[in-house]
Amino acid sequence: MNTQGSTPKEYLNIERAAAYCGVSTKTLRRAIRSRRLAFFRPGRAYMFLTQDLDAFMDAARFGVVVFGKVA
Repeated sequence: MNTQGSTPKEYLNIERAAAYCGVSTKTLRRAIRSRRLAFFRPGRAYMFLTQDLDAFMDAARFGVVVFGKVA
């Protein structure tokens, strides 16, 4: 149910989610197994919200140290 003014949620299957993140489906399956990535499982398919994929990728980000500060 979508209320007026809210953004619709976009669900991606595992192939589209892997393409969205620029990783393989095997990488996503490993993240699912280790519970590092939130997912839905309606039936046998894995489904992902784009904001959960963004959070997963942000958590894997390494910063560059410039003059003692993380850039």
